[in-house]
Amino acid sequence: AEEEEKFDWFKTWLPLMPVEYLDREKPTPFKLLGMDIVVWNDGAVVDEKSGMPIGFGPKTERPKKTRRAEGTWRAFADRCPHRAAPLSEGRVEDDGSLMCSYHAWRWEGDGELAVVPQAHGSELERIKKNPKSNCNSFPTKVKNGVLWVWPKAGSDARIISELTPVNEMSLEGLTDVDDDSRIVYGPWMFRYLPYGWDFFVENVIDAAHVPVAHHGVVASRYVEPRPLHINVTDDTFKNGFSFEFTMNMEDGSVPEQGDVKSLDQVTAPANLRVLTKVGDDGACHIVEIYSSPGEPGFSNNVARQIVVKTKDGKVPFTGRQTRDTQIKTTMLTEKFLPKWVWHILSNKFLQQDALFVHVQERMLHESGEYSTVNKGEDEEGDRYVDAIVPMTSDKQVLLFRKWVQKMTGGRTPFQGNASMSPIDKEVVFDVYNSHTKHCSVCMGALKNLRKFRFASSAIAISFVIWNPVFLGKLGTGAVVAAFVGAALLANKVIGLMIRMEFNHGEND
Repeated sequence: AEEEEKFDWFKTWLPLMPVEYLDREKPTPFKLLGMDIVVWNDGAVVDEKSGMPIGFGPKTERPKKTRRAEGTWRAFADRCPHRAAPLSEGRVEDDGSLMCSYHAWRWEGDGELAVVPQAHGSELERIKKNPKSNCNSFPTKVKNGVLWVWPKAGSDARIISELTPVNEMSLEGLTDVDDDSRIVYGPWMFRYLPYGWDFFVENVIDAAHVPVAHHGVVASRYVEPRPLHINVTDDTFKNGFSFEFTMNMEDGSVPEQGDVKSLDQVTAPANLRVLTKVGDDGACHIVEIYSSPGEPGFSNNVARQIVVKTKDGKVPFTGRQTRDTQIKTTMLTEKFLPKWVWHILSNKFLQQDALFVHVQERMLHESGEYSTVNKGEDEEGDRYVDAIVPMTSDKQVLLFRKWVQKMTGGRTPFQGNASMSPIDKEVVFDVYNSHTKHCSVCMGALKNLRKFRFASSAIAISFVIWNPVFLGKLGTGAVVAAFVGAALLANKVIGLMIRMEFNHGEND
């Protein structure tokens, strides 16, 4: 009976990436449970006038007006069956096939081999009879704009995955709001963070760190840190658990029953919801978060914020600086800010505690005090409580670690190389490889910003050389200064999309 209760990482849907940020024109590599996978869309390119697929051929010879059909998001093992070249370095062709750029073998969306240009006569049919010629294709689903992957391939996996629901968050039961106009969905955010899924979950549910680690962005370390009152509301280990917490008032007194509370829920394996209700008409603020193991010491993380307005259409402020700052930025982004700007702001928030968690996980691992990596099947998991100095505000963290020990045996079954990478600050500061290169929106903005920087610099230089008489020295200087300033601003923003360092010693 005990074995039946264990959580099976390979029989569950794992969240990976918001599909709106994936580039439909090319394959994208990811890590999942230590496996290299490649994500791509098998939609064929069609002629807008005739509505017919244009078929296989050079993209430079496409008709003027074309579009790629909706297609299906696919996830393959990132390994060409032919000679093990990475398929993520391949191409999504106009006929909706995935090509390996090494020898131009092509596969259909279901993983079946379609074309081998070097094959003689019936050789293609002989190759296709070899089951190894098919790509290792994992079941996929898109729910609420997020791509979920079933981390096991094969016919049995397809059947079991179809019978298993995606463990996504639903507003049903959280709020009784029937009017969709009251609900504001913030944009999705993705980040491949340099710490494990379990340390990510631990960090999210640790309410005590927020006003300290995120000082200056959503809170103040000099105002909000106070004693927490934590009450576990659901201790069901099979599915996860939930808890609510309140903070002491500024004078140290315990809050009244009617004060704003936060209700956090952790659902197996790493789906989180942070709910802050305001009033009794359904108004609330929700943070919807998903995480999946990438490789030892790294995790895929997806999140967005949801605001449910009051019945009279007002934004529901909670009176807590942390939550209200998040609510304001969500409303501002929904109305004005481009998504790539929101991603820069989100990355700044994440950078504030990324180094702490990155170092914490590796120090505990290297010292042998606690780790969910490299555990043998018969080896007892480490006791987290013995590795730290626990206190009242750690109650939910200890409960989560108890769940990890009970339900997963205290280990994550990474495939392949399961060694933990060492502490590396540059990996933490690297925003390009952890976000920008995966996000088509940010890559598009980065490309345009680089063009703008070049154009602004060129115009400034041309005015210096030209020195137009009609503007005079003062006018020419003003124009040059304006374009130099624009180039420098663009350069600053470009830098934030490549590398973002955060120093708490300088964060006053």
